[in-house]
Amino acid sequence: MGKKKKQVMKGQQKKFLTGCEINKIQSAKAKRIFSLIEQFAGYGFNKSHSTAYALLAYQTAYLKTHYPVHFMASLLTSEMSNTDKIVKHLNDCKKMGIPVSPPDINESQLDFVGSSNEIKFGLAAIQNVGETAIRSVLSCRKEIERFSSLYEFCEKVDLRVVNKRVIESLIKSGTFDSLGHHRKSLMNILDRAIESGQKAERDRKSGQKDLFLSLDNFSPAKEEDIPDVGEWPDRQKWAYERETLGYYITGHPLQDYEAELQKFSQYDVISLGEATSGKTISIGGLVTDFQKRVNKKGDSWAMFKLEDLSGTVKALAWSNIYARHKNLLENDVPILLRGRCEVSAQGDIQIIVSGIFHLGSLWQEAVSKTSIRIPLPSLNEEHISQLKSLLTEHPGTCPLEFELLEQQKHRIIVIPEEDLLIDPIPSFIKAVENLFGENSVALYTGE
Repeated sequence: MGKKKKQVMKGQQKKFLTGCEINKIQSAKAKRIFSLIEQFAGYGFNKSHSTAYALLAYQTAYLKTHYPVHFMASLLTSEMSNTDKIVKHLNDCKKMGIPVSPPDINESQLDFVGSSNEIKFGLAAIQNVGETAIRSVLSCRKEIERFSSLYEFCEKVDLRVVNKRVIESLIKSGTFDSLGHHRKSLMNILDRAIESGQKAERDRKSGQKDLFLSLDNFSPAKEEDIPDVGEWPDRQKWAYERETLGYYITGHPLQDYEAELQKFSQYDVISLGEATSGKTISIGGLVTDFQKRVNKKGDSWAMFKLEDLSGTVKALAWSNIYARHKNLLENDVPILLRGRCEVSAQGDIQIIVSGIFHLGSLWQEAVSKTSIRIPLPSLNEEHISQLKSLLTEHPGTCPLEFELLEQQKHRIIVIPEEDLLIDPIPSFIKAVENLFGENSVALYTGE
């Protein structure tokens, strides 16, 4: 009964009891035996299996409790080929207060390595690099101890294994940052560095030495200045980090939308498991892994992932939603989703999208109504005067209502006779909350 089909098990009861009767087993005893077997249509193990798992669970819990850094380093290494799980475990490290240092060409090893208080990023986890190339780099590093420049790196490693694509991924991921040059600058001279490395390899094979090597070991390639052409814009830099590492190191595109996420997003990805299946929710993040599909009628729809700081969740935008919001459904666009949260029996979560807003325009476009909650017992003339001034200073297009709160938790909803329209921007909200307390401003979104 590995498939946990209770009805199938129930159907076996008559056959089992008949067999017991034929074999002269008492009816009460037969029923008791079947009641034990029947439980396996739910979930069951034999004792040896359960004991083995219990022991493993205890050992794992012990290691995680007493050696958290080394435990998490091993866990990250074991999931090195699964980017989604790597990101999840890196977020767990952050919550546990365990720093994970970025990849470093002179410090990192093949795997994630735990020290006394931090984890060194494993080079094999960098996308488009490969274990063979990393082992070649580490073997070379062992011989020379440290790489001093990108030129030296290209001259020393085997460029047949550590090819241009590999080096580009190392640069984009920040692996060469400790050498003291911007990533854009390194990418700008990469072709010259590779040419220098190829020439060095040809000279080694022919047994020739550069004329200048006899002059105080001077090497034009190694000493050549790397022109500083500045750094990539933050968003491009972060995009390269995500491309090569699966997550952002030096910053995150969502960091500019902290106020919007705090006010409008009811959940983050990691807390979605708490949401009831079928519940309509709001959640913010970045569009990733976008895929356009076509249904039988020829209408386009979309399947994508929404990524926030805690993880990713699958989302579906059917044809009517896709047609209205397709301009927002591009990779790395920051959005707020409204939709129905669906949770499967296995715990898999997806969102059926009903509305999409760009995080940068939420305050103007997404808010259909603003409500100011005013506690009547503490209301005074000064509050009223300041509130009037705030409403005058923030005219807009969003309707406003007031919730008057009495001591016994009774509410009185007051809608102004004349349409009172405001602009519920963060500065306005903060000023009102300074008057009437935290969460005294409620924003309602709708399509």
